[in-house]
Amino acid sequence: MTLPDASQFNSPTVTENQYKEAQAQLIDHIKTLAAKTEVVEAVAPKADQVYVENALSSFQNGAIKTYPTLATANADIANIALNTKVSVLSETDGGDYYKATADATSLTKSPYDSVKQSKDYTDQLFKKYFNVVTNDPEFLLVVTDNAGNRLLAIDRSGYTHLNLTQEYTDTVKPSDTTYHSLVSLLSLLGNVTTDPENLFIVSDASKNTLLKIGRDGMISGNFNIGYSDLLNTPQAPLQLGLEDSSGISNPYLLKISDLSGNILFAIFKDGTVDIPYLSSSNLQVDTINSVLSVLEQNASAKLTTKTKVNVTRQGYMRLKVEALNFPTDITGQIGTKGTVLFCNPTETEQYLKCNVEMFVQGASSANDFKKGYTFDLYNSNGEELGVKFGDMISSSSFHLKAFYRDPTHTRDQAGYRFWKSLAETLDYPYCKINNSVYAQSTTRSDKAEFTFDAKYYPHGFPVEIYLNDTFHGLYTLRLKKTRENYTLNNADLNHIFLDNAEYRARLNTSFNYAQWEIKSPKMKGYSDQGPIPATFPTVQAAIDNLFNFTKGLSANYANHATVLNLPHWVLFYILAELTGHWDIDGNNYNIFTWDGVHWSILPYDMDLTLNWYRNSGATQTGFLINVDIWQTFRTVYSNEIKAMWTKFRNEKSLTTEKVVNTYRNVAKDIPREVYVADKAKWGLATDFTGNDYPNIEQIYRYITARIAYLDSQWLA
Repeated sequence: MTLPDASQFNSPTVTENQYKEAQAQLIDHIKTLAAKTEVVEAVAPKADQVYVENALSSFQNGAIKTYPTLATANADIANIALNTKVSVLSETDGGDYYKATADATSLTKSPYDSVKQSKDYTDQLFKKYFNVVTNDPEFLLVVTDNAGNRLLAIDRSGYTHLNLTQEYTDTVKPSDTTYHSLVSLLSLLGNVTTDPENLFIVSDASKNTLLKIGRDGMISGNFNIGYSDLLNTPQAPLQLGLEDSSGISNPYLLKISDLSGNILFAIFKDGTVDIPYLSSSNLQVDTINSVLSVLEQNASAKLTTKTKVNVTRQGYMRLKVEALNFPTDITGQIGTKGTVLFCNPTETEQYLKCNVEMFVQGASSANDFKKGYTFDLYNSNGEELGVKFGDMISSSSFHLKAFYRDPTHTRDQAGYRFWKSLAETLDYPYCKINNSVYAQSTTRSDKAEFTFDAKYYPHGFPVEIYLNDTFHGLYTLRLKKTRENYTLNNADLNHIFLDNAEYRARLNTSFNYAQWEIKSPKMKGYSDQGPIPATFPTVQAAIDNLFNFTKGLSANYANHATVLNLPHWVLFYILAELTGHWDIDGNNYNIFTWDGVHWSILPYDMDLTLNWYRNSGATQTGFLINVDIWQTFRTVYSNEIKAMWTKFRNEKSLTTEKVVNTYRNVAKDIPREVYVADKAKWGLATDFTGNDYPNIEQIYRYITARIAYLDSQWLA
């Protein structure tokens, strides 16, 4: 309807009927205007592109509305229908929500979250069969099954190790070429080695060597048929090792042995066939015309059946180990078994052959390239075998110390021996270390009766180690912290032996049982680094008395006669300054009392002395021992220190030559070619900065400089 013209209302010629007609036309037009407005509103844009995309997203995930954050959704709750699914997309509070009641001011989280439940189910299923370990000391990451078998590991050098067994490879068949290619590839990834002896090693999850390629190109392996389970074969395991010639020094072309290293069959390079045990009811031999095998020539090299053996020789010797390999597990939990022959370096004198079980030994040193080992000895029946070398105590367990590749192998042993030589110049009873007083008795325990061979330090001597006729390295065979070596009677509550269990077991604080091991006396209910049982109050009181004294040394020092065997503490401190024994800040010393009142301190682990650690053996001036109680000790007992130092110097018991001669006597029997072989095998020690090879000249220079400085401070 068009709008009427104005002349239709105000023209002088307009009739009444024309006016009414125009008025009706105007009213109809006005009605048309109202309808148009409604239409315009109806077709006006209600949803822009963002709105439409959000709506589509909501429809796709089943939600009616979607909001970027929970706060935004709660702000719009008035416009959300009851029980409507709302999706919140934020990272912190995302998920599904709904309006629970009509008057709700905030949305309620839906208890059903499909994504979370799916993740939880996946995690639960994974944990049912697998464990992920991230705190393993050897590996950055380890995946194991629930039986503890290692399936995959990434070591700290970045290499990947995989253990594929039948149950994890059922999805592929042994006949598939892809399967064999995969195994070969994974073996290469998992077994590239930095072993100095080998280019390539294949090992099982227990680190037993199955196959190895030596740096001389020789291949040897332990073809234990039990590993054929990998290929789904029904054969039972055969505990055999098969090895061909692995070097010029090997006497055989082919050897079959059991897993303890005992030879079952061997063909030697001279053509001799050796079969140690042969049984047959149909075997007839008319003529025996053959050369005796090497083992028959060495008739004395039979496994001992005894439980106690005395080897009068105490000094440099060869330890010939027959085993698949030395252990590599740095936790010290997984060992290797074999046999060991103790003999002279030419094997013409054989002292003892026995079974041996070896474990990696040491804390930080276990991570070194050249590892040390615990050496546990057993007779042919598997019983513990106590061996007494010369004047050492009898023991069934020793340490083979590598000393971080210290080429001299003198620092540790010579440090103890010189300490002992100075202690023997002290007045009685300090000269004999223990402060036990003789008392007549017909019931005295043999632990306190026969103590002539106690040395009060972990005595040892250098040895050359061979593994299956191959030179393995220069080591020191050393006693452990055996109680008998310190004249301790485990049943005597006055005999207390405190050993550092942590690197910060200090004396300037109260006794913390978690930092110490009480190795003596034996207390029912006690475990290492645990509290002392309440049933042993005298032991607790004796230990508390010591620590209460040392933590307040600056105030208590004058009362030392009621707590300390002071000469032993003064001697310990003098030795530490003389040799640069810096690593005693809560570590590397042992504390003893034999009367439950007076305490002595004795050295331990002196291999990082003479400025060995990262300083190329340079000479040192100044006082070196300023940790724990020792700076205070130097101050409050300065008179006693000066008096003892002057005594040693005036008596000529402490001179450059006497000190160095002690170091010389430890190492003088080591053949020069063994030094050369050890250096070639293991390289330069990184803790000696990797650019030097210390020798006796370094010891002379260092000790001379230390004596000169300490003379300037203490010589009266």
